[in-house]
Amino acid sequence: MARRFTCGCEEPDVSAMWDYVDSAGAEDQPGIAQFGYNDMIGWQPRTGRGMYTFNLYMQVRNVLIDNPTELYFGFAVRFQSFASIAGGFIYAITDSAGVYANHMALWPTSDGGAIALRRSDTEIARTRTGILAIDTWHYIEWYLKPRNTNGVSIVKVDGATVMDFTGDTTNDLELISAYSLTGQQNAPGYIVSFDDIVVNDTSGSINNSWPGQIHLLPIRPKAAGNYSQWSRGGVDLGSDAAQMRNGSFNYSMLQTSGSGNKVTADTEVPDLPGGATIKNICVNAKARLTSGSGFIAPMVRANGVDSIGANQTLGTNWKFFQKTWDKNPEDDAPWAEADLANLEIGVSS
Repeated sequence: MARRFTCGCEEPDVSAMWDYVDSAGAEDQPGIAQFGYNDMIGWQPRTGRGMYTFNLYMQVRNVLIDNPTELYFGFAVRFQSFASIAGGFIYAITDSAGVYANHMALWPTSDGGAIALRRSDTEIARTRTGILAIDTWHYIEWYLKPRNTNGVSIVKVDGATVMDFTGDTTNDLELISAYSLTGQQNAPGYIVSFDDIVVNDTSGSINNSWPGQIHLLPIRPKAAGNYSQWSRGGVDLGSDAAQMRNGSFNYSMLQTSGSGNKVTADTEVPDLPGGATIKNICVNAKARLTSGSGFIAPMVRANGVDSIGANQTLGTNWKFFQKTWDKNPEDDAPWAEADLANLEIGVSS
């Protein structure tokens, strides 16, 4: 599996990527600041057009039904203040499914921008002060191996190791059943922003260790691709590409009743910074069944060569699916910026 999750915070609907979204009583979800809200809070996303902006107690969570025993997390975070902190910014749940009492978490501290490691709210390790600064984007990488003895928690900030703890890293089970990103608890009025979120496990031969300093740029559908074998459902936005680009489940979507049907879209080409290396192309889809049985598989079409991911079984509830390509299927070589000019993305049933 290796790369489990990739999120550039660019999606129109936060719940398209997360199993649970808590807006803490606000009228909207944790904000995706790609429609001007970034100007209101005074800073821009770290990468692309979108970032999450969390107020007090807001959170997003993903549930891991296979209970991995170690994970690598990577994400950008920006704090507006370190005042009155009473909670962490990332939690890894080490409890039974659906129970969130026992966890490992990283907390910012109010005494000079250190990071504290907490085991079910008991601090067990802390970095030196000055690791974090307010109004600054930092990229956090966290390796967690929850064990009752000889567990490991290593934290990197902006590429440098700032914590390397060995000991009891779970109050309960030696697995991770869920993880969440949260707003700044007990600090009303202060914003925490997140961007460029990835999760790796240790399987496979790629994306199975530290993610590095990830920058995730959106590749957006812009026009019809080679395949158009699905129909438009819900609100018709005028084209398959528009449904894929701006649609939201239960609002506008694509649908098919047959197997092996494909739909793809030509894409915009992102402006990569000089010297950038493309590590992966990721395609996301959220899908469900309305009746019967069926599958979905994210796909890419690179200069006329199709590459379709494995069929994923659909259920009656909406579920998120993602496939990552570390090489161009046309020539089995690492992606180059020129390859993006002839890239289509889509899904197969």
